[in-house]
Amino acid sequence: MDRGLSIYSTGVGRLTIRTKRMSREARNELDRYIVRAVQEGHVGQLRLLKARRVTPFQFLEAARSGHLPSLRDSPPIAGLIDQWLATADLRDSSRTRYSQSWKFILASLPQGAPLDALTAAWWAEFASGRQVGPATLIVTERPFWRFSPGLRR
Repeated sequence: MDRGLSIYSTGVGRLTIRTKRMSREARNELDRYIVRAVQEGHVGQLRLLKARRVTPFQFLEAARSGHLPSLRDSPPIAGLIDQWLATADLRDSSRTRYSQSWKFILASLPQGAPLDALTAAWWAEFASGRQVGPATLIVTERPFWRFSPGLRR
């Protein structure tokens, strides 16, 4: 029976993590890294873990690679899109097309989805499951790749 991890830290409170899908070795390693993060004062990163804004695997990978201080929450994509549409140097017709495309994309994402929800795998599933013509997918694809840094088609 997996009881998960339960650790208390000042500034964070009770941190409970489900570890059912983790190997015993990964669970123990995560436990050690959490204890080290508490000792080193990485309260912000521990709060992200507690709020489930980063996964235990993301936390573990950042800790393994020594990049725990740079672990950040991924911002909600809707706000980024609104900001970009308001400030981008676009013609009115382009702004309208981008706005329509993003409404189409956002309708298929969970409410408040973060930027890192836009992955190549998500796009492949999105594109294959749509009942629209190729022209609509092409118009929709452009803004997706614009906001998906580091991804390659």
